[in-house]
Amino acid sequence: MVLDSLNSKRHRIAPVGASSAQWHRVSEKLQHELVEALVRREWPILLFGPTGRGKSCAMACVYMALPIEFMTLWFDTGELLQRVMECRQKGHSIRETQSGFTVTESEFDIKRKIKSADYVFFDDVGVKAPTETQRAAFEEIVNLREGKPTIYSTNKTAAEMADLFDMRIVSRIFRGTPINVKSGDDRRLVGQKIREV
Repeated sequence: MVLDSLNSKRHRIAPVGASSAQWHRVSEKLQHELVEALVRREWPILLFGPTGRGKSCAMACVYMALPIEFMTLWFDTGELLQRVMECRQKGHSIRETQSGFTVTESEFDIKRKIKSADYVFFDDVGVKAPTETQRAAFEEIVNLREGKPTIYSTNKTAAEMADLFDMRIVSRIFRGTPINVKSGDDRRLVGQKIREV
Protein backbone atom coordinates (compact mmCIF):
# COMPACT_ATOMS: atom_id res chain seq x y z
CA MET A 1 0.00 0.00 0.00
CA VAL A 2 1.08 3.54 -0.68
CA LEU A 3 0.57 4.65 2.94
CA ASP A 4 2.28 1.75 4.72
CA SER A 5 5.05 4.15 5.75
CA LEU A 6 2.58 5.88 8.10
CA ASN A 7 1.64 2.74 9.98
CA SER A 8 2.92 2.48 13.53
CA LYS A 9 3.18 -0.71 15.56
CA ARG A 10 0.40 0.44 17.89
CA HIS A 11 -2.83 1.48 16.23
CA ARG A 12 -5.61 3.70 17.48
CA ILE A 13 -9.27 2.69 17.39
CA ALA A 14 -11.22 3.67 14.28
CA PRO A 15 -13.35 6.79 14.74
CA VAL A 16 -17.07 6.38 15.38
CA GLY A 17 -18.86 5.67 12.12
CA ALA A 18 -15.68 4.59 10.31
CA SER A 19 -15.06 1.15 11.79
CA SER A 20 -14.87 -0.43 8.32
CA ALA A 21 -12.17 1.98 7.10
CA GLN A 22 -9.31 0.05 5.48
CA TRP A 23 -6.63 1.13 3.01
CA HIS A 24 -7.70 -1.40 0.37
CA ARG A 25 -11.05 0.44 0.21
CA VAL A 26 -9.31 3.74 -0.68
CA SER A 27 -8.47 4.22 -4.35
CA GLU A 28 -4.77 4.18 -5.24
CA LYS A 29 -5.16 7.64 -6.75
CA LEU A 30 -6.58 9.09 -3.53
CA GLN A 31 -3.90 7.32 -1.48
CA HIS A 32 -1.24 8.88 -3.70
CA GLU A 33 -2.73 12.38 -3.41
CA LEU A 34 -2.99 12.03 0.37
CA VAL A 35 0.64 10.95 0.69
CA GLU A 36 1.76 13.88 -1.45
CA ALA A 37 -0.31 16.27 0.67
CA LEU A 38 1.01 14.82 3.94
CA VAL A 39 4.60 15.04 2.72
CA ARG A 40 4.19 18.64 1.52
CA ARG A 41 2.56 19.60 4.84
CA GLU A 42 0.59 22.45 3.25
CA TRP A 43 -2.20 22.57 5.80
CA PRO A 44 -5.08 22.14 5.86
CA ILE A 45 -5.82 19.16 3.65
CA LEU A 46 -9.38 19.23 2.32
CA LEU A 47 -11.10 16.22 0.75
CA PHE A 48 -14.20 17.39 -1.10
CA GLY A 49 -16.56 15.88 -3.63
CA PRO A 50 -19.79 13.95 -3.99
CA THR A 51 -21.12 11.57 -1.35
CA GLY A 52 -19.76 8.04 -1.11
CA ARG A 53 -16.40 8.52 -2.85
CA GLY A 54 -14.30 7.40 0.14
CA LYS A 55 -13.34 10.73 1.72
CA SER A 56 -14.21 9.76 5.31
CA CYS A 57 -12.74 6.30 4.80
CA ALA A 58 -9.44 7.79 3.60
CA MET A 59 -9.37 10.28 6.49
CA ALA A 60 -10.06 7.49 8.98
CA CYS A 61 -7.21 5.41 7.53
CA VAL A 62 -4.79 8.32 8.01
CA TYR A 63 -6.17 8.88 11.52
CA MET A 64 -5.61 5.24 12.48
CA ALA A 65 -2.16 5.10 10.85
CA LEU A 66 -0.69 8.05 12.75
CA PRO A 67 1.57 7.06 15.66
CA ILE A 68 -0.40 6.57 18.85
CA GLU A 69 1.92 9.00 20.63
CA PHE A 70 0.41 11.91 18.69
CA MET A 71 -2.58 13.70 20.20
CA THR A 72 -5.06 13.15 17.38
CA LEU A 73 -8.71 14.21 17.44
CA TRP A 74 -11.61 13.20 15.19
CA PHE A 75 -14.85 15.17 15.02
CA ASP A 76 -18.10 14.87 13.18
CA THR A 77 -18.35 18.60 12.50
CA GLY A 78 -22.11 18.87 13.07
CA GLU A 79 -21.87 17.05 16.41
CA LEU A 80 -18.92 19.22 17.46
CA LEU A 81 -20.89 22.40 16.77
CA GLN A 82 -23.84 21.01 18.75
CA ARG A 83 -21.52 20.33 21.70
CA VAL A 84 -20.18 23.89 21.56
CA MET A 85 -23.75 25.25 21.49
CA GLU A 86 -24.65 23.04 24.46
CA CYS A 87 -21.66 24.46 26.35
CA ARG A 88 -22.86 27.99 25.63
CA GLN A 89 -26.36 27.18 26.88
CA LYS A 90 -25.56 24.99 29.90
CA GLY A 91 -21.93 25.89 30.64
CA HIS A 92 -20.76 22.38 29.73
CA SER A 93 -21.30 19.43 27.44
CA ILE A 94 -21.55 15.79 28.51
CA ARG A 95 -20.53 13.05 26.10
CA GLU A 96 -19.57 9.41 26.18
CA THR A 97 -16.17 8.37 24.80
CA GLN A 98 -15.57 5.31 22.61
CA SER A 99 -14.18 3.62 25.72
CA GLY A 100 -17.50 4.12 27.53
CA PHE A 101 -16.38 6.90 29.88
CA THR A 102 -18.55 9.97 30.47
CA VAL A 103 -16.74 13.26 29.93
CA THR A 104 -17.91 16.72 30.97
CA GLU A 105 -16.30 19.54 28.98
CA SER A 106 -16.59 23.30 28.77
CA GLU A 107 -16.23 25.20 25.50
CA PHE A 108 -12.79 26.27 26.73
CA ASP A 109 -11.81 22.59 27.23
CA ILE A 110 -12.96 21.66 23.73
CA LYS A 111 -11.15 24.55 22.06
CA ARG A 112 -7.99 24.03 24.13
CA LYS A 113 -7.81 20.40 22.95
CA ILE A 114 -8.46 21.39 19.35
CA LYS A 115 -5.76 24.08 19.46
CA SER A 116 -3.10 21.90 21.10
CA ALA A 117 -3.67 18.60 19.23
CA ASP A 118 -0.99 17.32 16.89
CA TYR A 119 -3.58 16.40 14.25
CA VAL A 120 -7.31 17.19 14.00
CA PHE A 121 -9.81 15.65 11.59
CA PHE A 122 -13.13 17.40 10.86
CA ASP A 123 -15.48 15.05 9.00
CA ASP A 124 -18.63 16.03 7.08
CA VAL A 125 -18.28 19.81 7.19
CA GLY A 126 -21.52 21.46 6.10
CA VAL A 127 -23.77 18.37 6.08
CA LYS A 128 -26.29 20.39 8.08
CA ALA A 129 -26.74 24.10 7.50
CA PRO A 130 -25.27 25.90 10.52
CA THR A 131 -27.04 28.59 12.48
CA GLU A 132 -25.40 32.02 12.64
CA THR A 133 -23.98 31.16 16.07
CA GLN A 134 -22.63 27.81 14.85
CA ARG A 135 -21.09 29.53 11.83
CA ALA A 136 -19.22 31.95 14.11
CA ALA A 137 -18.13 29.08 16.39
CA PHE A 138 -16.82 27.11 13.40
CA GLU A 139 -14.83 30.11 12.20
CA GLU A 140 -13.22 30.35 15.65
CA ILE A 141 -12.36 26.63 15.51
CA VAL A 142 -10.93 26.89 11.98
CA ASN A 143 -8.78 29.83 13.13
CA LEU A 144 -7.43 27.74 16.05
CA ARG A 145 -6.04 25.23 13.54
CA GLU A 146 -4.55 27.68 11.04
CA GLY A 147 -1.21 26.35 9.78
CA LYS A 148 -1.49 23.19 11.90
CA PRO A 149 -1.99 19.59 10.70
CA THR A 150 -5.71 19.49 10.00
CA ILE A 151 -7.81 17.47 7.57
CA TYR A 152 -11.38 18.35 6.57
CA SER A 153 -13.93 16.46 4.50
CA THR A 154 -17.06 17.83 2.87
CA ASN A 155 -19.53 16.95 0.13
CA LYS A 156 -19.76 20.65 -0.76
CA THR A 157 -18.01 22.70 -3.42
CA ALA A 158 -16.36 26.01 -2.52
CA ALA A 159 -19.46 27.90 -3.74
CA GLU A 160 -21.80 25.70 -1.67
CA MET A 161 -19.55 26.14 1.38
CA ALA A 162 -19.64 29.92 0.89
CA ASP A 163 -23.45 29.78 0.94
CA LEU A 164 -23.42 27.82 4.20
CA PHE A 165 -20.60 29.63 5.96
CA ASP A 166 -18.81 32.60 4.41
CA MET A 167 -15.80 33.28 2.21
CA ARG A 168 -13.41 33.68 5.18
CA ILE A 169 -14.03 30.09 6.25
CA VAL A 170 -13.92 28.82 2.65
CA SER A 171 -10.65 30.65 2.04
CA ARG A 172 -9.04 29.16 5.14
CA ILE A 173 -10.22 25.60 4.43
CA PHE A 174 -9.40 25.61 0.70
CA ARG A 175 -6.04 27.42 1.00
CA GLY A 176 -3.83 24.44 1.88
CA THR A 177 -4.19 21.28 -0.20
CA PRO A 178 -7.69 20.77 -1.60
CA ILE A 179 -8.22 17.32 -3.16
CA ASN A 180 -11.30 16.91 -5.35
CA VAL A 181 -12.50 13.32 -4.85
CA LYS A 182 -14.99 13.28 -7.69
CA SER A 183 -14.34 10.08 -9.62
CA GLY A 184 -16.13 6.78 -9.21
CA ASP A 185 -19.57 5.77 -8.11
CA ASP A 186 -21.12 6.16 -4.68
CA ARG A 187 -19.37 3.29 -2.87
CA ARG A 188 -22.34 2.84 -0.55
CA LEU A 189 -24.62 2.02 -3.49
CA VAL A 190 -22.32 -0.16 -5.62
CA GLY A 191 -23.52 -3.75 -5.52
CA GLN A 192 -26.73 -2.93 -3.66
CA LYS A 193 -29.69 -4.99 -4.77
CA ILE A 194 -32.73 -2.91 -5.58
CA ARG A 195 -35.98 -4.66 -4.69
CA GLU A 196 -38.84 -3.88 -6.98
CA VAL A 197 -42.42 -4.36 -5.84
